[in-house]
Amino acid sequence: MAILGMSAAPASLAALLVLGLGAGGASAAQLLPHRAVYDLALDQATQTDFDSIDGRIVVEITQRSCEAYELDYRFVARFLTDRELTVVDQHIELEEPVEGESLRFSSKSTVDGLGEQASAGTATTRDGRTQVDYREPDERDVDIPAAAFPIAHTRNLIDAARSGAFVYETAIFDGDAEAEKETRSTSIIASLAAPGGSQATADETAVAEERQEDGPAGKEREGTPAEDSAGARALRDHERWRVSEAYYDKTGSADGAPDFTTSYTLYDNGVSDDLTMNFDGYSLTGSMSEFTPLGAEDCKPSER
Repeated sequence: MAILGMSAAPASLAALLVLGLGAGGASAAQLLPHRAVYDLALDQATQTDFDSIDGRIVVEITQRSCEAYELDYRFVARFLTDRELTVVDQHIELEEPVEGESLRFSSKSTVDGLGEQASAGTATTRDGRTQVDYREPDERDVDIPAAAFPIAHTRNLIDAARSGAFVYETAIFDGDAEAEKETRSTSIIASLAAPGGSQATADETAVAEERQEDGPAGKEREGTPAEDSAGARALRDHERWRVSEAYYDKTGSADGAPDFTTSYTLYDNGVSDDLTMNFDGYSLTGSMSEFTPLGAEDCKPSER
């Protein structure tokens, strides 16, 4: 998603095919530094024996200078069956300059506090290629076709939505330990209520619904954030879209099915809410329970 899809698949969870908004290059979209908490719950379990799943995502986006964004992302979930409880914990830290041409990444994940898996390094995009330099778990270099990084992907997706695009595709790299997978993202976009209260046209909504698999892209859920919350006040006058996003890699299934899909409401300042994450055999829903706008440098547009 744009950024939220990072919890269990390539991020983020996010390139009418908007070829002019590919990897790299400056975006006009401005992201709001903020901290958001999302409560997760089991939506459906069709091919698993999970009795319940609950968890939380905490996302903090900051901009300590006009040159770069920083992202701190934490995903913790409890998976309960009739025999055992399993706790998954993932922590990701990213630093990405505003021009979107480089990335510093670090991630750690554990299951029941054991077997820590780590990935860390840097990535740079230039001349149509992305060079990934890992320092963890092993020192190695990987060269892949040019890929957008998470913050740039979110900003480009907002640009695409503002331009009226229905579909946005891009290659994406979010710090995954296996850059060789060459992950790609396809997003289906439907406009929701605009600041003046107008809705997406019937044609726009119909096209979006035909092109996505996990429910009407134009349908907005109720209740998050609460109408009297800081989140509601900060987001009330912002344009927003329903996005359904699918992630693929070149080693994926033979039938072309995505490795992971997610849908969410995306605001024009980069905040996301009302998410659904679809995994193999089960899906999770998430709603914003806390929202705090954070201070930012007073950067001129040319500096962002």
